[in-house]
Amino acid sequence: MVRTRRQIGVDSEMPVGSDGGNLNQHDAMKKNESSSNLETKATFQFQGKKFSSYEEMVKAKRQRNVDMLKSSGLLEASAKLREVTLPAKKEASKRGLRPDRKRKEAPSVTVRRKSSRLAGEQSDGIFVEDERRGGIVILGGSSGINNNSNAIVNNINYAQDKDEFFNGRINDGSDLSVMEAIEKAGSKWVDENSVSLAQQFVSSLKNECVNSTDGVVVHSPKSIVTREASLMSQVQNLTLEDESCVAKVVPDRIYSVAFHPSPHKVIAVAGDKKGHVGLWDVDASSQDNNGVHLFKPHNHPISNVQWNSNGSKLLTSSYGGSIRIFDLQQERFIEHFATYDNSVEYKNKLGFDLLDGWMQFSCLDHRNEDCFFYSTSYGDVVHIDMRKKSKITFNENLSAKKINSVSLHPNGNHICTAGLDCNVNIWDVRNLKSSKSMPLVTQHSTKSINSAFFSPSGRHLLTTTMADNIDIITDAHLQTDVIKNPTH
Repeated sequence: MVRTRRQIGVDSEMPVGSDGGNLNQHDAMKKNESSSNLETKATFQFQGKKFSSYEEMVKAKRQRNVDMLKSSGLLEASAKLREVTLPAKKEASKRGLRPDRKRKEAPSVTVRRKSSRLAGEQSDGIFVEDERRGGIVILGGSSGINNNSNAIVNNINYAQDKDEFFNGRINDGSDLSVMEAIEKAGSKWVDENSVSLAQQFVSSLKNECVNSTDGVVVHSPKSIVTREASLMSQVQNLTLEDESCVAKVVPDRIYSVAFHPSPHKVIAVAGDKKGHVGLWDVDASSQDNNGVHLFKPHNHPISNVQWNSNGSKLLTSSYGGSIRIFDLQQERFIEHFATYDNSVEYKNKLGFDLLDGWMQFSCLDHRNEDCFFYSTSYGDVVHIDMRKKSKITFNENLSAKKINSVSLHPNGNHICTAGLDCNVNIWDVRNLKSSKSMPLVTQHSTKSINSAFFSPSGRHLLTTTMADNIDIITDAHLQTDVIKNPTH
């Protein structure tokens, strides 16, 4: 019988039985598996002991570690240390805003996008080639664009429906009454007494405005900076044990805080991430709202809140590019200024073609409170004069990155900017229009600068950084070049 090479190869690999007969392939595989199990069985060893499986060996190692920790006494020491250093967990403050769980906001309905390809519709052939600052989008494609050339389109948004109001703002720029601003906050945070209580509060707040005839003059403290040891001692003694000193003032994360200049009462203001502004009469004893009154004059994060010098007006600005003034006498939130793109319909607006990034910060000009500064996320600083002939005094790019704060020195000649570029810069306002304007003095930080403000006397400059540092620099505006070491 002639056998093929394939048959020979197979037969040669088949094991031979003791009786000289060949085992079938199934029996051979079974025999190999059993021999393999015998070889690997009890091969896991730890501390001289053998284990039948890897899991049992790991379990033994873990038990060894637990026994070592217990014998070392570290577990008991750690538990005692936590008892000493970690305060008992407290409940959230019951003072201030309390959401009504029964009055939930109506969920927003998202319209599902439909695929043009699945619907068999012809594609327009347009795609986004590049995106640039200022909302400029460069489109590419052939359909609707001649000769396959690129087209520049300002502030285009194909993916989303057009906002009801420009840039998603709260309204078209019309005034908001106290009642309207409260109702904008939503039913979750508003009850039947919210409007009447707020109106009473605003009426009483008018009496807290500081008039020049009151004889109340606010001076800068004579000694702001004390010895470091004394200052640290005072800070360490600060406590929040009294629950009446804590209240929920706004629904979301706080972005800015200010205090009314009243010499008789403590009135705090906070702006949050969703455009809410909350006023808190700290000394109020009302059981209905604990002295907290909530308004919503914006739809975007509140970049700053600031009272004017006599406390009759509250400036609020938002990332959405609008600034409102809460006028206590008129009891209205009035749009003071707003930025727009370069669409023809906004050509007569003062903020025409100023929508460049978002409005990062704003502050009143103490030389004349009809004027103000604001900074942008692109490092621009703008000065607006809102007197009879409204105009833009200057619009200068002072940083390659966003500017978090702007502070005008009491002498009116120097401003301090600080931000994401990790620098605190002091500029001469009188030379900012010059194309070669350079900072008079600079302080470098290892991380972003949160803020830098002059003291009321102008003698000191306080800076806070993401490096967890608070620096106090004396006579910073009189120095030159680089400040290497802060005074404190």
